[in-house]
Order: sequence, then structure tokens, then C-alpha cells
Amino acid sequence: NATSNFGKCLDPISDKLLLLTTLFIVVDAGILHIIFAFLLMAREIIISGLREFLALEKVELPVSRLAKWKTAIQLVAVGTCFFIKADIILSFYSVYLAGFFPLFPVTFIINNIEGFMYTMLILAIYTSFHTACVYIYNSRKYLM
Repeated sequence: NATSNFGKCLDPISDKLLLLTTLFIVVDAGILHIIFAFLLMAREIIISGLREFLALEKVELPVSRLAKWKTAIQLVAVGTCFFIKADIILSFYSVYLAGFFPLFPVTFIINNIEGFMYTMLILAIYTSFHTACVYIYNSRKYLM
């Protein structure tokens, strides 16, 4: 649980880079509509700009617990996009796991992967904009 100023700076950048790279890949592959990618990217750009502005004002905008969950939800949602065209998962499950133990949640998710993906994307967009609104609201005295 050690932290450093360099880590505080680099961690959000690496999260955004990972998210944006995967968004570009899944949009280019035709798995995800560009509007989902645009909404997620817009939030990241706005909040990054807000953080830069507040840094100039010598104000720190701490990362909230919900924002950490938001990042995890985003990465799960975008990572799930890769499974849409991955028949290998179905093959792996049916050959290696199905005979040993019935994993109802796994089979349910595999059989409904597209619905799961869109549910996670909507949850990711909601948490993204909710945390953005909280950050902007908490920064309002510096923005006026």
C-alpha cells in the first residue's frame, strides 16, 4: 500500500491509456459502437482537464472510492467486448470444465455475453458520469 507522487501521477495515465487503447481496438473491430467509446473518452478528457486546472490552482482532487470502482467496471466492460467474437472460451469451457463441475454463473455469462457486455458498459458510463459530476461539484468554488 505504498504510494508516491510519481505513482499518483502515472497510475491514472496508465489506466486511461489502457482504456483508450482497448476502446480503439473494439470500435475498429466493429464490436462496440463508437458512441460508447466517445462517452467514456469524453469523461476521461474532461476530468483530466479539471485535474490539470486544479493542479495549477494548487488544489488536489483526490480519487474517490467510486472512481476506483468505475475504472474496474470500465475495464471489465471493455474487456468483455473481446469475448464477443471469442469462440475459444466456449470451447475451453465445454471441453475442460463442463464435465468436472457445473458452473451455472459461467455458463449464464457465456451464453449471455452480449447482454452482460452492454449491462457493464451502461454501468461504466453511469459511474463515469456520476463520478465526473461529483468531481465537478466538489471543484465548483475553483471553477467560478
